Amino acid sequence: MRQVARAAVLGLILGVAVACGGAEDLADVADTSAVDASGTELPEAEATVEPDAVPYDGPPVVHGAAVLGMSVEGRSIVAERFGDAGPVALVFATIHGNEVPAQQVVERLRTGLLARPERLAGVRLVLATLINPDGFVAGTRVNAHGVDLNRNFAASNFEPSPTYGPSALSEPESTAVARMVEELDPAVIVSIHSPLDAINYDGPARELAEAMAAASSLPIDQDIGIYPGSFGSWAGVDLQIPTITLELPPGVAALTDLDAWLAALHEALAWTVEGGGQGVPLTGLIPDEAAAEGYRSSRLGDSAGGRPLLVESFGGDGAPVLVVAGLDGQAAGVLAAERLRALLLSRAQGATAPAVVLVTVANPDGVAAGRALDQAGCDPDRGYPSDGAVPTPDPHAASPCVEGRALAALLATSVPRALVVLGGSDRDHGSIVGPGAEGLAAAYADATWAPPRDLGAPAAGSLAGWAAARGVPVLVVTTPSAPPRALVLRAGKAAEGVEAAVMAP
Repeated sequence: MRQVARAAVLGLILGVAVACGGAEDLADVADTSAVDASGTELPEAEATVEPDAVPYDGPPVVHGAAVLGMSVEGRSIVAERFGDAGPVALVFATIHGNEVPAQQVVERLRTGLLARPERLAGVRLVLATLINPDGFVAGTRVNAHGVDLNRNFAASNFEPSPTYGPSALSEPESTAVARMVEELDPAVIVSIHSPLDAINYDGPARELAEAMAAASSLPIDQDIGIYPGSFGSWAGVDLQIPTITLELPPGVAALTDLDAWLAALHEALAWTVEGGGQGVPLTGLIPDEAAAEGYRSSRLGDSAGGRPLLVESFGGDGAPVLVVAGLDGQAAGVLAAERLRALLLSRAQGATAPAVVLVTVANPDGVAAGRALDQAGCDPDRGYPSDGAVPTPDPHAASPCVEGRALAALLATSVPRALVVLGGSDRDHGSIVGPGAEGLAAAYADATWAPPRDLGAPAAGSLAGWAAARGVPVLVVTTPSAPPRALVLRAGKAAEGVEAAVMAP
């Protein structure tokens, strides 16, 4: 019988409502209708969808997020949910803080599903990309108490020790994971690790492991050991939930390095639909009542192609730095935003941290097709007023594209401290520094491998140009996509630079 001590209410039920509020005035932008200054409806952009644009014609993608609990040092442990029909698949990573490739592949899965939500058909997916944020910051396997969280579960083989903990679920991080499993009753669990480069399974998961191995050409290895109190022993063996431990190789440098693992994860989703149970009704996402503020998520709306436009808020009060990625549809900028998201998740500590608002995929249609245009053939980084004016009566009319209108509303509703735009480039590392952003640029350059090449002023009609004309300090950073072998490492370094910039006074 699957039993963990239950809260008075189901502490982790996922559902249709947008959860956890908005991003401090910046996410109050649900209406993105297109009108000009006189209130006249603007014409829709002419559809020029290319064959590789991968149109999405499915139902709206339901999303919610919440802080499940806090780490020993007070960092947020966040879970997101996608989908509202079908059995539940739970995927989490970085329960060992120094296993960075695991975190990277889950971030790739997340943004890939924003661009290709059809892969969520028939399944409800719960993602937690960073279970051990204290260990992630310290670069250690264990948490801040020195406990291996993956050996701290209430398995029948648990043994107390300084490394495994004085008792099962003695740590807040493992308790948050146990609550997730108990309340979700998932049909499939995938826990992602590194560096053993294999697929391992516990419980009734042999069929799933074989399907994932066939999809990815990766080996099944059942000889990596059985450990007291391990998550696999508890969830897979004791609770009889099909549980996969996905062990990545020790390093990731190119996007193609992630392909096999993403194929395995997509196969896990498909298997959940075909062979999983019904799970529990998902009607809301209720965070841990004791969790401190430090993370919020909401939805700006949908792209022209019906893909979700998500916005996340990290840190404390005050005017935030707004970071926007993926406007140009290039993978390099989105990859840098993924890495930045991991850094922000590991550093969001309530009101004491600088406020950052992040839009990881601002043009999901373009990312799906690898181009700058959305599914309606509109470029969401063009068409803004070159003089910085806010159209009246509706500020949403600042852009002809539905994605641009949502972003314009972020800027028009509450002026941020600065705007950072992350993009890709076929050339070398470059930046555009708007007036007032010299401090951000200096902090960025100090944290990166080399000062970026000066690309001049923000382009007229771009989001950055419009923000700069309105007096918002602007930093535009481009990450080169070539050579592809080093793209992941290069994007990670760019993320470190942006983190330094947004944390600067």
